[in-house]
Amino acid sequence: MKSLLVGVSCAAVLLMSGATSIDMARAGDANWSGFYAGGQVGYGFGVPNTEFLDVEGEPGTEIEKIYDITPNRGPNGTADCATGSTIACTYARDGEFSGGVGIDASGFNGGVHVGYNFQPSNVVFGIEGDYDWSGMDGSGDGLITPKAGTLRPGQTLDDSDQFLRVNSEFDYLASSRGRLGITSGAFLLYGTVGVAWTGQRECYLA
Repeated sequence: MKSLLVGVSCAAVLLMSGATSIDMARAGDANWSGFYAGGQVGYGFGVPNTEFLDVEGEPGTEIEKIYDITPNRGPNGTADCATGSTIACTYARDGEFSGGVGIDASGFNGGVHVGYNFQPSNVVFGIEGDYDWSGMDGSGDGLITPKAGTLRPGQTLDDSDQFLRVNSEFDYLASSRGRLGITSGAFLLYGTVGVAWTGQRECYLA
């Protein structure tokens, strides 16, 4: 029997930012040294994908006893499935799911950012971090299919569509980065590099 493993999901998020790649200060030469802080509000959306892997790392998983088989029958085709019976009874069939589930997530975000710049000449060094509380959430469905198997005489399989639902909720979005820029008069042209992370919860229903 294969085990259900939590897959990896990736989120594509668009946020309104409080900074641009070119900032203009007041007229004349600007000194960009010092601390600064601010806030931002935005709206994020994306379609993160949750993949399910078996214990061997291959795509797919199994969901136990999701398709009903009626009536309960023993190997000889008779209804000998009494409680405590040693006869192998067949009453349900496992389902299979392969691939991933795309989650249509969206919602508002809002938070704060803080940073510090140091300008020894016309070169500016800086560091900045931000944190957003997120209201993004969403869900997606993936179709389950019944496993192959043999029915006992007189049995029928209820093979109506069954779905694996994934509910996802983002709690926060955060990032931290360094800055390197060059000033020219009242302008600052800079680039940044850093890391970003998010807090995400998922639950699975079948």
